[in-house]
Amino acid sequence: MVFRIGGLASGMDVDTLVSDLMKAHRMPVEKLTQKRQTVIWQRESYLDMNAKMYDFRNSKLFEFKKEGTLTAKKLDITGDTTTLTAKATGTASTGTLNVKVDTVASAAMKWSSGDFRASTNFNSSKKLVDEDVNLTGNLTKDDYSIKINGKEIKFNRNEDSLDDVINKINSSGAKVTAYYSDGKVSFTSKETGLINGTGNIQFVDDSDFLKTVLNVDPSFNTAADSTQGVNAKAFINGIETTSASNVITVNGVEITLKAKSGVTPTNINVTSDTDKVIESIKGFIKDYNEMLKALQDKVGESKYRSYTPLTDEQKKDMKENDIKLWEEKAKSGLLRNDSILSKAISEMRYAAAGKVDTGNKDYTTLSSIGIETGLYSEKGKLYLKDEAELRKALETDPEAVTALFTANGVEGSNGSDIGIAERMYKTFENALEEIKEQTGLTSVLNDDTLLGKKMYALGVQIDRYNSRLADIENRYYRQFTAMEQAINRMNAQSASLAQQLGGK
Repeated sequence: MVFRIGGLASGMDVDTLVSDLMKAHRMPVEKLTQKRQTVIWQRESYLDMNAKMYDFRNSKLFEFKKEGTLTAKKLDITGDTTTLTAKATGTASTGTLNVKVDTVASAAMKWSSGDFRASTNFNSSKKLVDEDVNLTGNLTKDDYSIKINGKEIKFNRNEDSLDDVINKINSSGAKVTAYYSDGKVSFTSKETGLINGTGNIQFVDDSDFLKTVLNVDPSFNTAADSTQGVNAKAFINGIETTSASNVITVNGVEITLKAKSGVTPTNINVTSDTDKVIESIKGFIKDYNEMLKALQDKVGESKYRSYTPLTDEQKKDMKENDIKLWEEKAKSGLLRNDSILSKAISEMRYAAAGKVDTGNKDYTTLSSIGIETGLYSEKGKLYLKDEAELRKALETDPEAVTALFTANGVEGSNGSDIGIAERMYKTFENALEEIKEQTGLTSVLNDDTLLGKKMYALGVQIDRYNSRLADIENRYYRQFTAMEQAINRMNAQSASLAQQLGGK
């Protein structure tokens, strides 16, 4: 530590003098600090563009490429519309399905043949041992075990109530729902149709708890206390179709059976939903144009070289709004002509303008379906210039239009059979990976990235320079301290000499 004397002998403002002397020495470290701040802003700019590119790829392009986006279908149900409902999936085929419902699938059920209570005072929430007197059957054991559809349920009369037993059954994975009300319990299969190879719920009860206590006969012998599960059966275009579920998918159409048909069958007519597909393509064009503009604006952003990051000293004399305006200029153009973004722009435009082998020579480019670029000054912006042409293409060969955008291509091909959206998806996948190498993908600084390493190196230089500045500043203070001490000695000697001369 340097002992500092503040100019008492000389009358000089030593601190101000040292500060002025240090200004020139501080200029290199200020430049390094400004350079590091520029890298920080550059990284923030990358992260901002990364977020937009990630959203375009993983939200906009991904949704557009989804099965069903360009193959949307609509249904028209005629005839008996009360027996079923239907909806088209992405794989639905155009055409007509004639459906006649013969049997609706139902679930197996089993219930108590009679009230098992000896008294209406029976409380299902109390322990079984305490309610024994209110049951017609006797609880002869402490521990019980039953199996339902192969799942074992264990309970103890001293610890569990009937409600506890029912909860254990419902959570056992036995695929049944147990229910108690007014002295009876019921068991309903969670699955419709034939289960366990039959229409019955399988019970195994060696302890006879079900039969003697709950009045539930494990067998399905009578219709008085049981209903067997049955499969659904329908005739679709004349062909008998059976299913354990009432939901049947035929040619991409999901049919839910509701009731047995009468004399009149139900007709499901499947057609392409051209209007919906056109809206999806319009959405793609809009998203493409917005992403292209965002990239082009960033690489073409003006750079103001005279606006460098402000130092703390400079900010002291500026208003907050002036600082904000200055920094907006200083941050502008940090990704001007950036190679990653420029490459993404080039590949986006190439994908939009390129040909795709769709299997139909009439529909291989966007322009062939009415989508064209604008003026040269608009730098590749897309427009749906002829909606009638697009509609015609969708009605003539919807598969070719779908392939134009979303075809995956055949392995080993030259890529000419890969759709436009698929090409762009790959473009942004590569661009995001390059940005990740530059700066990472989150706001957390990663020193393994290129900008992270650059920021770290600048930080090390700044620390070293600050250490040197401290040494220089201490040297100045030592010199001024020595000067002050010399002046003090001279003043002391002068005073002593004056005293001696005055004494004579």
